[in-house]
Amino acid sequence: MRYLHSQKIVTALIEHVFADQLTTVDFSLGDPATHYFYLRGQRFRADSWGQAQTKGQKFLAPYRLDNSTAGLDPDSLFKHLA
Repeated sequence: MRYLHSQKIVTALIEHVFADQLTTVDFSLGDPATHYFYLRGQRFRADSWGQAQTKGQKFLAPYRLDNSTAGLDPDSLFKHLA
């Protein structure tokens, strides 16, 4: 199972509570430029948001979002909503 170190509770359980029962292995996510998303019939690269932002544009994923959240990448959207 892949988990992020930012997931504090999961990390604490794995590294402290179950440390003697679980072995962790680093899992590189690689380069987002080589990853693809397929959402609601639209295929695009994972770095599409970053590419649009460097050009001063918004990359619009196929979801109905208001103007304050449209064009945000998934991580930024989660941070904005959480």
